[in-house]
Parts: sequence; structure tokens; C-alpha cells
Amino acid sequence: MIAALRIARGAVSLAIGILAGSGITFQWLASLLTPAQTFLTKTIDRREARANG
Repeated sequence: MIAALRIARGAVSLAIGILAGSGITFQWLASLLTPAQTFLTKTIDRREARANG
């Protein structure tokens, strides 16, 4: 499960990078994806902490 979350976070990060670098037209869309990236990061951290005790 953690691996799937990491893949999803990587995909969101890649999308943010592509959109942010593609010009001002898509920067607003990249800013909409930032909360998703934060959510995935926090979820991964919680699950890793729970798994490591």
C-alpha cells in the first residue's frame, strides 16, 4: 500500500513540474495539485510511522 502511495505522489509531483514549467496558462492547475501532494506525503508518513512502531 505504501508503495502505491509513493507512486501516486511521484505522479502528482511530475504533473506539477510539467504544468508549472509549461507556462502561465497551466500554473493555476499545478497549484490545484499541491494539496493532493501534501495529503499523499502526510498519509505516507503516517503509514510508515505506524508500520515502524
